[in-house]
Amino acid sequence: MRNNYKKTSLAKLIANISILFITLLCLIHNSFATETHSEWLIKKFKEIDNLNIKDPALALELAQKTLNKHNKNLSDFEKIGLLSKMAQHNYFLGHIKQSKKIIEKANALGPDHKSEAGIFLLMMHGAVIDEMGSSDKAMVLYLEAVKNAKETENFALQAESYSYIANSYAMRQNHIKSLEYFHKAYILFDQLGKELDLSYLKIQMSKEYSYLGDDDKAISFALEAVSYFNKHSLFFDELFAQNALARNYLRLKEYKKAETAFNQIIKLSAKLKKENFAFIAYIGLAKVYNYTRNNKESRFFLNKYREKNTKFLTPFEKMDNYLLETKLEIAENNIEKAEQAAKKFESILIHLEENKTLLWRIALLDLKAEIGVLKGDYKLAYDALYKTRDLQRFYSNSEREKVRSRYKVIFDTEQAILKNQLLSRNNQLDKVALESAQQKQWIQTLIIILISLILLMLVFFLIRQNITSKALHKLANTDSLTELANRRYTFSYGESKLVLAKKENAAFTVIIFDIDHFKKVNDTYGHAGGDIALKALSASASTYVRENDILGRIGGEEFLLVLPNTPIGKATAIAERIREAIEQKIIQINEHNLNITASFGVATLTDKQQTFNDIFQDADLALYQAKEQGRNRVIKA
Repeated sequence: MRNNYKKTSLAKLIANISILFITLLCLIHNSFATETHSEWLIKKFKEIDNLNIKDPALALELAQKTLNKHNKNLSDFEKIGLLSKMAQHNYFLGHIKQSKKIIEKANALGPDHKSEAGIFLLMMHGAVIDEMGSSDKAMVLYLEAVKNAKETENFALQAESYSYIANSYAMRQNHIKSLEYFHKAYILFDQLGKELDLSYLKIQMSKEYSYLGDDDKAISFALEAVSYFNKHSLFFDELFAQNALARNYLRLKEYKKAETAFNQIIKLSAKLKKENFAFIAYIGLAKVYNYTRNNKESRFFLNKYREKNTKFLTPFEKMDNYLLETKLEIAENNIEKAEQAAKKFESILIHLEENKTLLWRIALLDLKAEIGVLKGDYKLAYDALYKTRDLQRFYSNSEREKVRSRYKVIFDTEQAILKNQLLSRNNQLDKVALESAQQKQWIQTLIIILISLILLMLVFFLIRQNITSKALHKLANTDSLTELANRRYTFSYGESKLVLAKKENAAFTVIIFDIDHFKKVNDTYGHAGGDIALKALSASASTYVRENDILGRIGGEEFLLVLPNTPIGKATAIAERIREAIEQKIIQINEHNLNITASFGVATLTDKQQTFNDIFQDADLALYQAKEQGRNRVIKA
């Protein structure tokens, strides 16, 4: 949905009054942080920060020169300030181990973690160990940084701390939690008028919205970031914004647009004379060509990526590399090399938390299934696919619930932030009231207005949330391509009808079927042709669905028909009619006529098979037997 959070005139008014209110109270209390650095060093810090915006490598070089030249005359407090900046520059440049060494040196000087440099150091320390796989320890440091920033009313560092927390959740694929903290950071940066920081956030938020399937929002944020950085000649930052845009296009299978964006990264790297950053584009182009089955070009860019990026700094980068390598070896039928690459992939994955790496584990099982098929070890392939299906079902169910709660999370976050701000401002107002009765009356009036506006906004958001929840409920239960029931709803319906069947001692039967040689359809006519075939099959099968039956799409080309009050004989006859209808159906794809067939497995409620899962497994095994016996047939369990 495009621009889910379009600002209404009411929202704009609330935001403007909130900013005015914050600015006014800051001026009244003069609550800006006290600077204790030497004047020359303050100027040097500004110079370093400006260079950091253009190019972190230049900022690092100046910071290092400053430290070397003035080391003997600097206080520990000033050294900590310089070292914290150097740690960030190294982090941005991907020098994780060097950043860690600098942080350890700064911590040895005994920093005050409630000072600006100390809070900044906490964030950087968390970011570094997060990259190295210690996410729980990193979160402790991030939360301490947030706490200290709140206590010292350093809203900029508070927002930045939120963004690091969001990145941590993003690395662990907790996209809802990630967006929650990105949203907190976004609100604070927006109130502070920090357009540059907002653009950095948009790059990260683009990725998270992409993972949650909000493609319009993902593309919009990435394009806004690219536009801002290009307009202000911040080509180093534009490079990473282009990377986010390219990966969004890659996920959407818009390979031409992805290829264009990745090539733009290479041009920007050359323009900045930072060819070493082109490796970001090389791995992306390798994936583009892998998906478009241009294995030669994919291999070429994978090798270029390895030449430029020989040291993999994170477990996820390593796994991504081995995943692509395994796919290429499978595509070229190099079974031994494919197994070796898959083992390297698995050797990293087994050391990571299972519930935080579900997609990686699904990808590994898919690779094992493909390798099993290449080797002719169909038991290995079947076992891998069976495990994949269980993991996919668990992941899909949890992700659907996360998507349904996405807008509620963001709404709750906004309310919590506004309430915290109101509480903080009320404390400040109490102090102002002691100084001037006139000021007290004026500020109390502002509070009444602000509270009224918050209540109006709350009503507005509750109404919108109710509308959104209804739409999401329908979306969560329907397969978008075929408009049949989706897997979650089909299984839920089946389980409820099974309970009723057992209570009334009635018959209960299920039919599982899928398209024969569907991969060949995709390979011949592309995924768009495959989609046409799936829709045609769904339409044919739906003709034989009765009022109390339900037909759902439960996998790529796999369907499940639940038949309450239906004995197995009658169910088998229905399956046979559907099979014949599919076989006789002529499907037109790009002016070509296509005939497809399907294989069916039928299972019913018995004394031995009492749970829905038991019946489903029996039907699935019968389907497997139908495939083994030549396809295009109906087999009873």
